[in-house]
Amino acid sequence: MANSCRTAASTSASLSGHRWYVDVRAVFALFGSTLFAGKRPIWFGDPDLPITPTYIDDFATTMITLADEPDAWGEVWHVPSSEPTTARRFAELAGRGPLRAMPATAAKALGLLSTVARHGNQILHQFEQPFIVDSARFAARFGGTATDLREGVAATLRWHQRNPRRSLLPS
Repeated sequence: MANSCRTAASTSASLSGHRWYVDVRAVFALFGSTLFAGKRPIWFGDPDLPITPTYIDDFATTMITLADEPDAWGEVWHVPSSEPTTARRFAELAGRGPLRAMPATAAKALGLLSTVARHGNQILHQFEQPFIVDSARFAARFGGTATDLREGVAATLRWHQRNPRRSLLPS
């Protein structure tokens, strides 16, 4: 009997939004957990390289859209994301700064001591070069826009104020 599983894949760059601290990508999670805990955020790699934050609600909406569209099945789609920015600018928008920039070698050294950091090292290349995602194909097919970066950061800060969590690292 043949397998008849129908799927569509959605992908993004770095996730942001409420409950961001659970991001399995440990290097970015350290940035988010400290940023939204009101501490100086930590960034491994170059904080001035362009990144494309994707608001978690936009990711969820995209997955629902794709699930409802049989024409989209069997394809890979980039989730609509806000305009590219930098980690430094993201921290400024959140009113947290200046961030602590750490060389990638520091993350690699932490990987010797921490399982979380060791897993994060697998995607460290995303923090050593520009990480831009283009969702024009999704927008052309399904319409819609991404949550504005400032709006997403503000909503995320409100959520974290209502749901405080400890940072993964001390300040």
